Amino acid sequence: MDQLVVNTSDFERTVAKNKCESQGIREIVELMKSERFEELWIFLPEACSWIEIGRHVTSGPDEATIRVDRTYLARAMVSHKELHLYHFHPLAYFERCKDKIRCDQFSLPIAAGHISEQGLISNLRYSMPSAEDIYFMMDVSWEFDQRRGDDGRIMNNVVTPYGVLSYALTDAGEEKFFKERSLRTGGLYIKLKAANALLDDQIATIIKKHPNDIREALEQLVQSLNSKYLRVTYTPL
Repeated sequence: MDQLVVNTSDFERTVAKNKCESQGIREIVELMKSERFEELWIFLPEACSWIEIGRHVTSGPDEATIRVDRTYLARAMVSHKELHLYHFHPLAYFERCKDKIRCDQFSLPIAAGHISEQGLISNLRYSMPSAEDIYFMMDVSWEFDQRRGDDGRIMNNVVTPYGVLSYALTDAGEEKFFKERSLRTGGLYIKLKAANALLDDQIATIIKKHPNDIREALEQLVQSLNSKYLRVTYTPL
C-alpha cells in the first residue's frame, strides 16, 4: 500500500512500506483533516514501514475511540528494537474559527476572541495526549521493558491540528510505574496529575495569559503536563 489510510475493518491490516517518518506524518495530517475515525500505527525506523494496529474504531458526536491490537504490538516488541507509535485526533472534533480570514489554514482559532472560551478550552485539551493516552503509554512502556529491557526504545506520539505531541515516562516515572503497576493504584498518580493539568479552569488560566497566540498557550499547557514522572514535547506542524 502506498498511502497511510484509516482502516475500519478488524479483519485486515494495512502496511505502508518504504515511507520515511516525516512523509508518514504528513499523510497522517491529511487523514486528520478528513476523517472522523482515529487510527494508530507502528512506525519501524529500520524498515521505514508503517503498520496499522488500530481496532474497534468508533466515531460519535463528541469523540472518536480506538482500541489497539496488543497481540500484534507484543510481537513487534520482540522483533524490533525501536517502535514509534502514532495516532491522531481528528479535526472534526475541534471547534472551527468562524472568521477564516484571521485564522490559519485549518480554520482553527489562533486568538482567544475567535471562538467561545469553552470551545478554545476544548480545542487545547484535545490537542494534548489524554489521560487514557498517557496510561496506555505507561503500560506499553512497561511491556516493552519486560520484553527487551534496555535493548531498544518505544515512543508514543499524537498528531493534532496544532502539531505533534510526543510523550514518555522519565526515568523516575518508569521506576515509579514499573514498581507500582501490579497494585490497584499503579500509575494512578501520574494519570491523575495529567488529568488535573487538563481541567477547564487550569486551561482557562493559561488562555488568559496568552489571549493573542493560542500556540503560546499550547506550549505552556505542554509544560504544565511535564513533571518529575512525565515528559511531553510539542512540535508545531
